[in-house]
Amino acid sequence: MTSEEQILLQKLRKHLEQNRLKEALALCRDLNGRFPDSAEGWCAASVVACRLGNAEKGLEFVGRALIIDPDNARFMVAKANALVQSQKLAEAASLAEAVATKSPEDAQAQDMAGGILTRCNDYQNALQYYENAVALVPANATYQFNLATVKRFLGDQVGAESCLDRAIDLNSDDFEAYHLRSDLRSQTAENNHVSALQERLSIPIQDWRGEMKLRFSLAKELEDLAEYEQSFAQLKQGADLRRRHMTYRVDSDLETIDRIVNVYSDEAFNQIQSGCPEERPIFIVGLPRTGTTLIDRILSSHDQVHSAGELNNFALALTRLARNEVGVNGNVSLVEQSAKLDFSALGEAYLASIDGRASASRFVTDKLPLNFLYCGLIHKALPEAKIIHVTRNPLDACYAMYKRLFRDAYPMSYDLTDLGRYYLAYRRLMQHWNRLLPDVIYPVAYEDLVANQEATSRSLIKRCDLPWQDSCLRFQDNPAASTTASASQVRQPVYDTSIGKWRHYERELEPLIRILEKSDIEVV
Repeated sequence: MTSEEQILLQKLRKHLEQNRLKEALALCRDLNGRFPDSAEGWCAASVVACRLGNAEKGLEFVGRALIIDPDNARFMVAKANALVQSQKLAEAASLAEAVATKSPEDAQAQDMAGGILTRCNDYQNALQYYENAVALVPANATYQFNLATVKRFLGDQVGAESCLDRAIDLNSDDFEAYHLRSDLRSQTAENNHVSALQERLSIPIQDWRGEMKLRFSLAKELEDLAEYEQSFAQLKQGADLRRRHMTYRVDSDLETIDRIVNVYSDEAFNQIQSGCPEERPIFIVGLPRTGTTLIDRILSSHDQVHSAGELNNFALALTRLARNEVGVNGNVSLVEQSAKLDFSALGEAYLASIDGRASASRFVTDKLPLNFLYCGLIHKALPEAKIIHVTRNPLDACYAMYKRLFRDAYPMSYDLTDLGRYYLAYRRLMQHWNRLLPDVIYPVAYEDLVANQEATSRSLIKRCDLPWQDSCLRFQDNPAASTTASASQVRQPVYDTSIGKWRHYERELEPLIRILEKSDIEVV
């Protein structure tokens, strides 16, 4: 490798570390043009393409890298990542296992295989490879953290906390480990990390993201200890810090929702021909932190239902078809053109994307909350699919979103004014869908489920055309993995301590309360 090639690769890796994809793409073109035999260059190009959402190009580029260096484990993992993004999960899992089998004494290979299998939803095998990596190099904080995440998914909260303790001991700057550890369980006066979090916050932190994660963690633990005023003070500092580093405009989301309501008018909606008469999908929609995971666990505790988790497959299929058919770009133009799509093709594309998920099950749940945006489109594409809309007290719902540090989604949740305005738009859109689709969208109120678990669960199961099974009342015993923000809570029976929690912060939530009251939303 020439020194010039090395310099270009170093610059490219720096762009990738800082997620400067536009600059990385330009550098890839330069690098691959000048050094067409650079396997590293082609692998980097694959990573860039995948991050830009073009998995097809990602596979093409990493294929060139593997022609040059067919035994390189990193290149094989890059190919597996592109395969996952292309929804070719079985092929990706097979490749990941090949990497691990080929290098049984290579901890990095074992860890990378675990990562791929995690993305393929094969958590039991991922657990084995992560355990292999930790056994080979127990003093690696990253391996300890990765093992903790999959243990949490599988319900081993004690094992996960032990791994996170070890990760933090090895790397006091592993701020994600602090955050995950705080979220694993309800903290108690006898067993918490408040002092440790406060001590770490007293030491200068160079990356604002680290401080943000620590403040969200401390807010959560202080709330567990009923130190509400201190908790909200930490939460607001963390949320404000996150919001200052975002370019998000809530107006853009509101414009998109308004455009959906206008484009899918009564007349336009009625002219759309329905698509695939396939009953298999059950969509669980709403806002995050409203109980969608709980509904998913109840349903998937039935032996005829498989949970596919939170899938963005419908939105991806919609976007791909719109671009292929009419070449649209941007959310607004996508909304306008989506009504002109072949909805049979849309339904078929979605079904194809979930085809490999528990094909023996009669139903598959898709619990991505944001699918509420597409309720009308879902019904036109898949008229036999069930749509379950989970609701919750507006202030409990909004506060639960505000205190949750989401990885990438839901940017409206870090500012109370943004959150209030978005809530009103969500409510307006759901009223629109319910008017267009009378008796199609089945509402389930979180409060009803807590107050009368059995009756609400029985009605839900009946609505999904399923025979009753008592296992649906014991969802906490469901051994299936859960990867959502509620992964720890779903291991517990239904509890009522989250109802009315906003009342502890009535003064602090005043900006949100004013927005809701001005729209005649009852605040109780």
